[in-house]
Amino acid sequence: MRFHDYITLRNQMAKFGHDEGARKIGKSVTSDEFRQFFLSRRETLMQSASLGQDSLQVFDRLCAVTAEQIWVDDQRPFYNVWPIAENLARDVKLDLPFSAVEIPFDSIVLRFALGSEPYNIATAMLFWPNTHSFVNVLCYFPGTMDRLTFRYDYEPNETVEHWLQRIATDSAGHEWRATEGANSNANSTAASLMVRLVVFIGLLANDQDMITPVVLSEDRKKYESTDDVEVKKWLESRAKRKLGRGFDVGKKLQAERDASPHWRNPHLCLFWTGPGRTKPVIRMRSGSVVQRVSMAAVPTGYLGPESQDEDAEGGTYIYFVEAVGQDRIKIGKADDPEARVRQLQTGSAVELRLLAVMTAQPSQEAELHTAFAKERCQGEWFRATEELRGYIARFAGEQTP
Repeated sequence: MRFHDYITLRNQMAKFGHDEGARKIGKSVTSDEFRQFFLSRRETLMQSASLGQDSLQVFDRLCAVTAEQIWVDDQRPFYNVWPIAENLARDVKLDLPFSAVEIPFDSIVLRFALGSEPYNIATAMLFWPNTHSFVNVLCYFPGTMDRLTFRYDYEPNETVEHWLQRIATDSAGHEWRATEGANSNANSTAASLMVRLVVFIGLLANDQDMITPVVLSEDRKKYESTDDVEVKKWLESRAKRKLGRGFDVGKKLQAERDASPHWRNPHLCLFWTGPGRTKPVIRMRSGSVVQRVSMAAVPTGYLGPESQDEDAEGGTYIYFVEAVGQDRIKIGKADDPEARVRQLQTGSAVELRLLAVMTAQPSQEAELHTAFAKERCQGEWFRATEELRGYIARFAGEQTP
């Protein structure tokens, strides 16, 4: 699947300028020179805007230039939004205050797949500085300089979901809106979706099943075939130097859905995790791929009921649980592993046995999931290979809660 590239403001003018003079100016400078030309004249431009001389156009341009400069300074972070991720984000209720939202970067680019552009938006840049209570949304359209720009203020204690609903109905009291060109009929619903997607991404930041690094196409096969963490980091750095800090959102799920004739979308929910349940995350609750080969490889009836405590990021211990006779082992995290196993056993058709417990280190559970990713069957259940059993044997009985 191909995604639209973000086209810098200078390149937009050079390619899509409304007349030959504009295109000539764009071609005569670099992108850095283009941005600095406007940023160095910021005060003068702001003064002219305050006098009402094309104020919206001036604010719009300064907003776009500032957002792009910060994006470049932060190594050009971008997210490829796969169609399934957009659909899932629309369905999640973001019932949390803005004060609990952690945006991964101050300036972010969203890239949409060719043929799957919401509201005909090819890319969007959101300027959302963590130190302020506002967000600027800039939507770009294919093959044109046209841009839709919104600026919204919010209260830190305001609920995100309620605020997004007000944006969608154009009643959130946006400070200003600017449009250029034929796509000026795009409305606040588009801006609402862009904000929703960024909050969604922020809540998924540590989910390695939903957010995966972008690597160069020529490195993809090597990246997917190695378990060497250092090699993966090197390939990610190589891509970052050339493309920027890129991530795919929903790529794995999209591949699973496209490979199966019968698919039920997973259900994503907002959970409160960590000490005192103060850190919000989005986690997958359920989903299924009805595919004969896959279903034959995954035993049923032993997963047990899920709960909001499962794998809470504040869990003190990592535990290893075996589904006896099924050749499957679960790698999870909880404050009380024995209580967690009893909870799982309640809904399990087979015996579950706690094999080992170890004190959790930051991100260690995710690292284990990555290390044994090729053995993953479903969720946090893995094939009980000799390699996995050997790892567990080194900890069994040494650390207990």
